[in-house]
Amino acid sequence: MKFTVCAPQEYKTGVRVVEVSPDLSFTVTGGDPVSDRLQSALDRYAQSIPSGMGCGAAMHDKVDRLRKKEGKVAVKRGAVAVLSTCTVSVENQNAPLGKATDESYALTVDEDGACALSAATTFGALRGLESLSALAGEACVVENAPVSVTDAPRFGYRGLMVDSSRHFLPVPTLERILDSMVSMKLNVLHWHISDSQSFPGGSLLYPKLSQEGAYLYPDAAYSVDDMAAVVSGRGDHLDSNMCF
Repeated sequence: MKFTVCAPQEYKTGVRVVEVSPDLSFTVTGGDPVSDRLQSALDRYAQSIPSGMGCGAAMHDKVDRLRKKEGKVAVKRGAVAVLSTCTVSVENQNAPLGKATDESYALTVDEDGACALSAATTFGALRGLESLSALAGEACVVENAPVSVTDAPRFGYRGLMVDSSRHFLPVPTLERILDSMVSMKLNVLHWHISDSQSFPGGSLLYPKLSQEGAYLYPDAAYSVDDMAAVVSGRGDHLDSNMCF
């Protein structure tokens, strides 16, 4: 049996190691103000990328052992190039997300730690940021510099449907699903929140719909604030819609 791995359209690598700085930052080029959507994502990745569970010395020792077996240069903490700032360039920060949105991007990390990300739209930049996060991994090092990635989604609509009318899912579970969707670069969440089996979705106009229609109210029901939090939680990456 053969399995097809989703590889980038173009992917070139080297053998050098670049350490990700714990003070990673992003600089947006161009004279236009940075959109809220893009700034929110940059702030989040500046915190999450250097915060892998293996950023400590123990994981670096493990990475070194693996690299030695592969004949690669060891990770010497403090003795390799450091990625401290990544330059981001976006042609159109205000393009809305849709099936025809250009989500292409180009990402490079040089062996001296220089990093550049360019994209046609904000959503392309978001896909590139996720690729940078994957390159850094849990050990907070880019192991194969210089590396360049040029990619774009094959399909404009890459969605996931969650049916919590027949199987209630707590908000933290939904948030983990959203995070997983971001890592897989999906772009549409279809939340099937109610059906004839149950009606857990809250309503300001008709509160009794969930009070009488949920399996167990309020433990297996969503308030209006819950639904708003889920829809907006990763709204910079996804197009969320709810189906009642």
